[in-house]
Amino acid sequence: MTEKDLDGCRRCHVAGNSVGAAAMVPPPKSILCMPCHAATFSVGDTVTLLSLLIFGAGMVLVLSYVFSGSLPGNPRAGIFGKLGVLLGGIAGVVFSGRIWIILKALFWDVLLQRRLYRRSPLRWTVHSLIFMPFLIRFTWGLTGLAGSLRFPEWAGTWMLLNKNHPMTALVFDITGVMILAGVIWAFLRDRRHRRIQPADLSRQDRLALLLIGLLVLVGFVLEGVRIAMTGSPPGTRWAFIGYAFSGLFREGETPTTLYGYIWYLHAGLSGAFVAYLPFSRLLHIILAPIALSIQAVLDHEHKRKSHG
Repeated sequence: MTEKDLDGCRRCHVAGNSVGAAAMVPPPKSILCMPCHAATFSVGDTVTLLSLLIFGAGMVLVLSYVFSGSLPGNPRAGIFGKLGVLLGGIAGVVFSGRIWIILKALFWDVLLQRRLYRRSPLRWTVHSLIFMPFLIRFTWGLTGLAGSLRFPEWAGTWMLLNKNHPMTALVFDITGVMILAGVIWAFLRDRRHRRIQPADLSRQDRLALLLIGLLVLVGFVLEGVRIAMTGSPPGTRWAFIGYAFSGLFREGETPTTLYGYIWYLHAGLSGAFVAYLPFSRLLHIILAPIALSIQAVLDHEHKRKSHG
């Protein structure tokens, strides 16, 4: 965001303004916000830039470890050589009939988590309470963003983007409650699991769960401040959690001033989660789709050779 852009923002984002804008200019929504909100692909704000830099450094360390082994026929190949072999293998799969095997695995084993359900329906339920709401929110926000760029005149686009629309307000509050329920349930299961099997490597990452829970909780408070700041527009009652929080704040200057600070707290928690992801047990969010895709191809090849 340039200084000229900031000057334009500050015309409304000042203390005591009459349009319900936050007194502090909040950071712009960027790619960091996309798992939950409609946002742009920019990374210009400091929170997003720092978190993505740490995330990138973490992924480099992970890949360095993953590619620390040797390749058949070329044991001295460096990380970039091994990465090139991997990308070449992926390209070969994409342009072959095996891409449908991978897409099928991504749908059943990544999206619907079929393998996890077969192992433990209870773990699948806890995992789904956290994973599915993020998937719904991401799809909702991405569709709204694409609609605003491609079909700005379509009423459905603005329904997806309008926080005060009853459907949008209800979906986002329900998914938020689902995430909090999943986090609390995961904490309780992990506490019991640690007593039974204290050295088990399948334990939950409590810091990651805490960041997710705080992120959602602060988001509810932020929504409550926004509703109070804008005078509780029609439709906001459907955001039942945010609307309940809005009762804690009076209309006027107080919520207008608070909004910017809580926004930065919410954005900071988002950045902290993204930065921590490569160093957490939740790294499987990134690595599992790759591993499951490879396993699906290997299983297919094994079956084909067995029947051949």
